[in-house]
Amino acid sequence: MRKRVFFMVGLLSLFMMGCGSRDVQTNDKVSTTEVIKTDASYGEDMVTLAGYDMSTGYSCIQMYNPKTNATIAACGLANCNHEYVEGEKITCNAIMEGKVAYPFIYENNLYYFLDTGGTTLYKSNVDGSNKKKIATLDFSTDDHEALFIDGKIYLTSFSDEDGEADEDGMAMVASETSELYEIDIKTGEQRKMTDFGSKAKIDCFSKTKNGNRIFLGVRYDNKSVYDSEFKTWNKYMEWFTSCDNPYEEEIKVFDGHSDYYCVDIKNGDVEKMGFNYNMTYEGMENVKGFYDFYLIGANKNYYYYTTNYSEQYTLYEYDIKKGTSKELDNAYRMTYSYANNKIYIVKTQYDKDKELGAPDAEDKSIPPEYRCYDTDKHKWTDIKPDYDMDKKILVLQAAGNKYLYGYISDFVNEESESDSYVSSFSQGEMIGLKIKK
Repeated sequence: MRKRVFFMVGLLSLFMMGCGSRDVQTNDKVSTTEVIKTDASYGEDMVTLAGYDMSTGYSCIQMYNPKTNATIAACGLANCNHEYVEGEKITCNAIMEGKVAYPFIYENNLYYFLDTGGTTLYKSNVDGSNKKKIATLDFSTDDHEALFIDGKIYLTSFSDEDGEADEDGMAMVASETSELYEIDIKTGEQRKMTDFGSKAKIDCFSKTKNGNRIFLGVRYDNKSVYDSEFKTWNKYMEWFTSCDNPYEEEIKVFDGHSDYYCVDIKNGDVEKMGFNYNMTYEGMENVKGFYDFYLIGANKNYYYYTTNYSEQYTLYEYDIKKGTSKELDNAYRMTYSYANNKIYIVKTQYDKDKELGAPDAEDKSIPPEYRCYDTDKHKWTDIKPDYDMDKKILVLQAAGNKYLYGYISDFVNEESESDSYVSSFSQGEMIGLKIKK
C-alpha cells in the first residue's frame, strides 16, 4: 500500500485538499512581512504558512486568505492534489524535502529558508514556480521570531560546542554563541551585526524594532556547571532542589546577565540600553541589572514590555525620559501582538476563589477580552471580533489594521468536563478575525 502523508502547520491540521487548476492569487501590494515567525508570516490580507512532517522529512508551504477563510497550497499546477506520496516523485511546487522556515511574501514573490543540512534562502513566484536560490547562510538560526526592514531580514543565530564528560560521566555543553545577522533578500549578502562572543550559555530571547533600530534582549552566563563550584551535574541538581531561592542564587553562581542592546542597522552601532528596573519576582527584588521582562515594542519616548510571574501576565509602559513604568493591564493568561504602534491582546481572568498560580485558576464564567492599546494616543479600545466567539477563544499570533490572526479553540465554562488548563489557549483552527472597534 502506498503511504500518503498530509502535512500539519504547527499543531494545526491543514489538509492538502486538491484545488484543481486554481492558482494562488496575489498582487504587488500583498506582503506578509509585518510579523515573521518560524512557521508563519503575517500581513494585512494574507498569512504564509510552513508545515514540516518529521516522519517524512518534507515540508509544505500554504497561503491563508482571511477574506475567504481558505487555506491553499503555494502551488499553481493544474490537477495537483498537493500531497506527499511515499515512493513517488514530488511534482507539487508547495512540497519540498527538508524543513522550511520563515516563509513570507514580499513584492509579489515568495521567500523561504530551507534546511537540508545547511540553511538556504530561496525565492519563487507565489505559486511556487520559478524557484531560485539566493544564498546559503553562514550560520544556524535559533528559531526565534525574525524582523523585516526595507528588503532585509534579521535573524539571530545559535551554535554550541560540546564539552568533556564530568567525573560522573555526564556531558554538557561547553560554550554557546548567538548573534544578530542581516540578510539582503535580493543579493543574499549577509552581515553580522553583533559580537557577543562565546559564552557558557546565551540566548537572544527577544527582539523588536522601531524605525532603523533593533532592540535585542540577550541572556547569558559566563560560567557553566563545570566552571562553578559544583563541577558535576549531579552536585548542581542536589543544590538546586535543596536551595530556597535557586533562581536568584544561579545568577550569582553562574555569573548570569540579562541585557538589552540597541542595534542601529544603518551605521552598525551597538549600544547597551539602560532601564530603571528592579525585578518584581518574589525573592528576587534585590537582583540588580537582570531584566526578566520581554520588550515587545517601542514608540517615541516609550517602551512596552511584559512580565510573567506565577501565571500572571502584566503589560507595562516605560517612560524613557522619566525612567518609570506604568502598568497597563494584567491577566491570568495573555497573548499579544505589537503592530502599527498598537498592542493587541487577548486575555482571560482569574478565578478569585482559587489560589493565584494554580494551573486551573482561570475563571471560565468570564468570556475572554479582546483589547487594543494605541501607543500614539495612550488609550485602550475594546475589540469585537466579527465572528461568533461564544465559548471560543483566539490564541493571538499577529495583528494588523484589519485582522487578528491566530488559532481558534474552545473556551469551556466551569461546568464543562474538559481540562480547563489545556482548553484555554490550546491551538486549533487558523482564522483571521476582522477587527470591529
